[in-house]
Amino acid sequence: MKFVVTGATGKMGSEIKRLITANKKWQWSGGWARQAIKPEKIYDSLDQLGNSFDVIIDFSSAEAFSELLAWAVKIKKPFFSGTTGLSATQKKEMAQAAKKIPVLWTANTAPGVNMVKKILRGLDLPEAFDVQVTEYHHKMKKDQPSGTAIVLQEELDKKRKGLPRPLSIRAGGIFGIHRIELVSQGEMITIEHQALGRSLFAQGAIDGALWLGKQKAGLYSMDNFLENNV
Repeated sequence: MKFVVTGATGKMGSEIKRLITANKKWQWSGGWARQAIKPEKIYDSLDQLGNSFDVIIDFSSAEAFSELLAWAVKIKKPFFSGTTGLSATQKKEMAQAAKKIPVLWTANTAPGVNMVKKILRGLDLPEAFDVQVTEYHHKMKKDQPSGTAIVLQEELDKKRKGLPRPLSIRAGGIFGIHRIELVSQGEMITIEHQALGRSLFAQGAIDGALWLGKQKAGLYSMDNFLENNV
């Protein structure tokens, strides 16, 4: 499998590149970023990436997302994205693109986060319990709340209306902590996911992209991937 990574110089893009180049079964075909690093095959022009690769892994930015998605459609390549902070319009663009190419968007590539989503789907929310989602990330993360916190909140909102919005903490180098607390007058229940390293997310993205590269055109989620691979 030959990979191209957009957002290749960011924290996630750099870690994905490291894992790809360390595995003899995979090939680093290049990356895109706002600033080129030509010795590492990272370009600031999409045209320089050519068309001789299998799948795109995108961890860029909301500002660049639409351009990159349109490019993927133009060259007819599967598009796996973990870029967060997307608008409603951009999500509609994904649905349109998925009519022509395989598209998978996820707020979090960690298998455990998707397990937490399943727990929440089967959870009752008695009125006696207050509910709060809190997320912690490194201080360089821009979007607040995180895409993962929004997805978890959406699952809870299906259970009860009027819940408080997620709380966001930005500090140090935290990889990612997502906590759901249910608190009554007499007890407290906590559901929590902690990422212990960035390679967890990078490996999840690569595994998901490998799977996506074998799919037909359509809009997919990590749930679709994990149903048959975990």
